[in-house]
Amino acid sequence: MSKKILRITKGVPRPNDVTTYGRHALTPRLAKIGYTTYALTMNPISESISSLPLLRSITKLQISKFDKNNDNLIWILPPTIRTGSSFVNEIIFCISSILTILFLLLQKRISFDVIYSSQTFFFGLIAGILKIITKKRWIAEPSDPRSDDLYRGIKGKILLITEKIVFFLSPDYVFAVDPVQAKQYSNKYKRKVTFFPLCYDDRFKTVIKDAEIEKFRKQNKLDGKIVILFAGLMHPHYNRVDILSETAKKVCEAHDNIQFLIVAHNKDGLNLLKKRIKEFGIENRFVFIDWMDHDEIPLLIKSCDISLNINYLYNISTKITEGMIMNRPTISAAPWFDQYDEFLKTEHNTILTPLDPNIITEKILQLTTDQEYREKIAKNGYKTIKPYDWDYENKLFVDLFFHQ
Repeated sequence: MSKKILRITKGVPRPNDVTTYGRHALTPRLAKIGYTTYALTMNPISESISSLPLLRSITKLQISKFDKNNDNLIWILPPTIRTGSSFVNEIIFCISSILTILFLLLQKRISFDVIYSSQTFFFGLIAGILKIITKKRWIAEPSDPRSDDLYRGIKGKILLITEKIVFFLSPDYVFAVDPVQAKQYSNKYKRKVTFFPLCYDDRFKTVIKDAEIEKFRKQNKLDGKIVILFAGLMHPHYNRVDILSETAKKVCEAHDNIQFLIVAHNKDGLNLLKKRIKEFGIENRFVFIDWMDHDEIPLLIKSCDISLNINYLYNISTKITEGMIMNRPTISAAPWFDQYDEFLKTEHNTILTPLDPNIITEKILQLTTDQEYREKIAKNGYKTIKPYDWDYENKLFVDLFFHQ
């Protein structure tokens, strides 16, 4: 009889989109290698209710195998009431999930050997309560790092209380994908929190031919240019737009052969960025590409010269690890830039900077003019991330779930 996992998270690939890429692909991958995996997630199937403006949808309980090629992956979609607030939605989901799992356990429709929660402390709260009831092993991955601003006001106090309750309920094992975050939680709650690096998937083992790179660059009018890639979210409130546009202005003033390639979503953020670069008169130095198919990302990165990441708090992200495995020098700008002494090592395998356009510009120009420096960063980055592929992660989690 195969071991069974209850996975509680917002980041499981949704039904009808059960691809296996990125940080959240662990759920379908564990199912594919033989472990029955119940994916408990917020219900994406909705029924619009136009007569109630505050309510977006009411959903019904569903237990389904949406992926015909993966019999071991079973979705549990608790009934919820959707509102216009993601914060309220998560609270409703938390209550509904606990009641749903208890209902299914009493009916003996499901059983599991381990509980794995991640992404928000509300989901950790669900797991902690289920651990008390079922006595099953609980693996917890905390929320992404949060700034102090998030914990202000009533909403912030609720989040902080939830965080404290989750650690009080004592998960059997806690890990984080950022080493600084792991140390912070270890010190704050006086318990061990282990750092697990973000792994790269099998797409990045594909050999990209020079002809493919040449074709991509010509199609996007990048031929003969030094290309800086920015890919990811473009939320205006994260200050990314201001920092990226100011950096680009300074880079363009100093160097006339650098092009910025933007692959991002969030309409408001992109519109604001386009407005800023037009005001600066550098719109011709930008190329925008719509959100790409994930299978094309290795070619995208390989076709660029520098990968730039701007984050609101921490420096580790999939954008950085993907740049490293594609043998491209990476720059990561974030407030925690000077706190890393594990995995990321600035001026060795990546470049860590504060959210300062002057310093980011300085490092971009150094990479473009100093070939030896550029090759060193890229080579060491590749050597650092190379061991952490899917095979490594699969074995890591199977051992963690069932053999410790």
